[in-house]
Amino acid sequence: MKYASAFRFIILAVVCYPQLATAEGLCEPSEVTRFSCVLGKSHKIASVCSSPKLTSTEGYLQYRFGTPRKIELRFPPTLEGTQTQFTFESHLENGEFESLNFSIGNHEYSVIRWVRLSYSADSPSSSEIQVSSVQNSGSKRISTLKCKIRQSSGQMNLAEAIPWPL
Repeated sequence: MKYASAFRFIILAVVCYPQLATAEGLCEPSEVTRFSCVLGKSHKIASVCSSPKLTSTEGYLQYRFGTPRKIELRFPPTLEGTQTQFTFESHLENGEFESLNFSIGNHEYSVIRWVRLSYSADSPSSSEIQVSSVQNSGSKRISTLKCKIRQSSGQMNLAEAIPWPL
């Protein structure tokens, strides 16, 4: 009887809180999770997934946003020629900084991972998703979603596959 109750609890937890069902966010088991985190109070997930082999000419890279039950945004929508639809920046200055960038219409997205060398309340390490609206006169940030729980660790390691911005 104890086991039946425990089993029902596990099933209930997976159905009611689907984000607990996967440790790798929105990436498939056959994919590499380059970045994944639970965002703020929404419990939605942002993930950057790739094929196991990713070079500038082989494989694919895709940003996904939503929940395991409903992915609200996939960019790019198809898995062909994806590397040219992103730019990637990486540098070591006061820690490790990485930014994967892409545009949809007049909105620019940045997936940012920043691990600072010295942690303080004024400059904590962070992971976030920034969305900016680009108008003719420049850009205006319209949203910054901070990661509440990072599900992936380590670097995105995209420098050799994704072009740097011009």
